[in-house]
Amino acid sequence: MTLRAIASAAAAAPHAAWATGHSPWPVALAAFGAGCAALASLEPRDVAHAPRLSGRAGRHLPWIASTAIALALGLAVSVPTLRPPPAHWWLVAVDVGQGDALAVGGPNGWTLIDTGPRSPTHDAGSSALVPFFQWAAVRRLDAVILTHDHRDHTGGAAAVERALPIGRWWLGGASPRPRGAPRSAALAHAGDTLGSAPRLVARWPVGGFVSRDLNAGSLVLEAGEGEGRALLAADVD
Repeated sequence: MTLRAIASAAAAAPHAAWATGHSPWPVALAAFGAGCAALASLEPRDVAHAPRLSGRAGRHLPWIASTAIALALGLAVSVPTLRPPPAHWWLVAVDVGQGDALAVGGPNGWTLIDTGPRSPTHDAGSSALVPFFQWAAVRRLDAVILTHDHRDHTGGAAAVERALPIGRWWLGGASPRPRGAPRSAALAHAGDTLGSAPRLVARWPVGGFVSRDLNAGSLVLEAGEGEGRALLAADVD
């Protein structure tokens, strides 16, 4: 088994992944503590030319290691969620390969628009979206919006739902209900407001629109207000 496979298996264990956030200190302290623990357990006969640890340094290493790791865990759970400056908002295109996943960050929280693809060998939710939100120390999503029922836009939803509490689900009103979408998910049509700070308003599809082309019925959103606006068109041509 390769080192990458071992690391992947360990990270998949329940509660193995921590939202350490954008601060480097939890990781640095954990690495320092692990290094001290390794040195404390080292015997000169185990490794050629290993340094002999004796006296106070050798006796104190286990305490230093446990203290550093405890501090790392404490910092990991206390890192504040990454937020934009006051009166600003962020639109982050997460690299999920084929498909879309847009994270919208405002002063009060984050919303995810589409969740990228999933295949037998790749799940954008677990490989890209969950790590991104862990880095940003996001512990809850205000909403997840699925623009239309194509796997390259909805595939990562299950992994995201397993990792984070989600306040509300929205689905494009002209699209079939994606597999795995909760029954409580609301259908969105033109004119509906899906979020605030930044403001998210549906611009398409209009009520009653019907098409066999799922792309044509994709949920189109306008994000922001005033000069700072973006039109998020999903797969509408």
